[in-house]
Amino acid sequence: MRISDPMQTYRCPQCQNEIPLTDVNVASDLALCRKCGKTTPFSLVSGVSELDLAQLDEPMKGVTVTQAMIGGTEIVYRRFSKSVFFLIPFVAVWGGFSLGGIYGRQFSSGHFDPTMSLFGLPFLIGTLVMIVAILFMIRGRWRIRLDGGRGEVFAAVGPIGWTRRFAYGRDSVVSLELSKTQRNDRIQKVISVKTGNSGIQFGTPIQDDAKRYIAALIAKECAAS
Repeated sequence: MRISDPMQTYRCPQCQNEIPLTDVNVASDLALCRKCGKTTPFSLVSGVSELDLAQLDEPMKGVTVTQAMIGGTEIVYRRFSKSVFFLIPFVAVWGGFSLGGIYGRQFSSGHFDPTMSLFGLPFLIGTLVMIVAILFMIRGRWRIRLDGGRGEVFAAVGPIGWTRRFAYGRDSVVSLELSKTQRNDRIQKVISVKTGNSGIQFGTPIQDDAKRYIAALIAKECAAS
């Protein structure tokens, strides 16, 4: 890990005191706040520093913020990804050749081969996963609802999706953290909300500028709770 911008201001996630670079040990991923005496992973401090509440004064493409009818603030992210122009032909060729060669021959010959069928399962699962990813890039949406310390994340394609709930408050730490997912040989970040010993991470497919904007919105809501 390295500090990409030596002029960046880093602040303690606990007390918001500025942490000078002399109190940062990048090699061991630690940052010391001399005001509150707490040591925090530098990756977390860096992720918090990426958030800029001033950017909330400008609208973000693909993100809408409204007051939910059932109460609280609702953030909806929906943005078409140009990656589908690469993924669609890739899946068509990759899935067509692999699945056609493994399963197509069995159907045409009328002979079932258990060994070849098991060999083809990773290709089948991979193709299905990429098809779901394409559908999400075209028709998917994220909805984050914040209401009095109770948060809810709903990710879906149409009405089908998953829901996760989390708690938040003034002591919550909102940041962008590195995930285990890579895209174009680049590790993707996730929105992280940690409250005490519990927390939630979400939003890997969301574009980086929108991640920072949504995380800043959540941080603002946490500060106001």
